Amino acid sequence: MMFRLVAMMTFSLASWSFAQGTPRSPEALARFPQAVQVGTLAGRPVLENRLNQRVLGRVEAVMRDDAGALSIVVQRAGWPWQPTRCVVVPAAAMALLGEFVVVMDLDNAQFEALPNQCRAPGAVLPGSDVIRMGLTKN
Repeated sequence: MMFRLVAMMTFSLASWSFAQGTPRSPEALARFPQAVQVGTLAGRPVLENRLNQRVLGRVEAVMRDDAGALSIVVQRAGWPWQPTRCVVVPAAAMALLGEFVVVMDLDNAQFEALPNQCRAPGAVLPGSDVIRMGLTKN
């Protein structure tokens, strides 16, 4: 019995340290971060976090800055005659919902207020890299 308890504590601490690899907010940790390959995120629709979810854009790239923080470049959805607009959203503020990515920690006004930039400071991660993103349910 004691062996089981020690083994369970060891495994839980090991998984906790892996989840703590990048600094995350308590809200992001509560979403049970899961491993996801960067290449599978490109092109996924980004939805807003409300009952009638509309598409805000598509994932363009995943970037990591010098401090190790992950950011996701989202190409905004719009009408065909409108110019393309890109925004950089912190990865900790987003979660996976099946084949979609949902902006969780930003309301619509905060998302609209993000500056128009198609390149975050840092390096673009290759498609073979694996990051951790939280999960959400509808």
